[in-house]
Amino acid sequence: MQCDFDPDRYETGSRGDRARNPGTPVGAADALVHLHFDWRSHWFDAVLKRGGGHVRDLTVTSDLGLMPYSAEGLQRRINIFAILRATRGGFPIRIDLTERQGLKLTARATLPNPVTARAAIAGVTTLLAQARPYLDMIQLMQPVSNSVRIRH
Repeated sequence: MQCDFDPDRYETGSRGDRARNPGTPVGAADALVHLHFDWRSHWFDAVLKRGGGHVRDLTVTSDLGLMPYSAEGLQRRINIFAILRATRGGFPIRIDLTERQGLKLTARATLPNPVTARAAIAGVTTLLAQARPYLDMIQLMQPVSNSVRIRH
């Protein structure tokens, strides 16, 4: 028998009094499940939260590194912008450029309630499989880390 993550059966109090860790993603303190893992040289956070109605919202995020400077390779920079535009086409995968020129992956899925452990892991795996081509292309376009100065 599979265990599910339906908190309504076991919830005894408010979630609003939990202390938030400033290093955790937004909403992670209120998450039903929060996983940290490493895959293909990137750290990922997977957060399963309550959605509207009888669904759960799954969000997978990762910092993919820095956008190369034009001086490091103008064509690489142009190619990464093309990858960013490609993720805007209605897929569950999105890669955005942050204010500090970082690349952030966000992948979202909705899972039906009750969510089993197997369904949650399958949802994460499906999102990562869909993100893999973008991760591979970005990794090819980023300069070697030894040649890049650290940006703070």
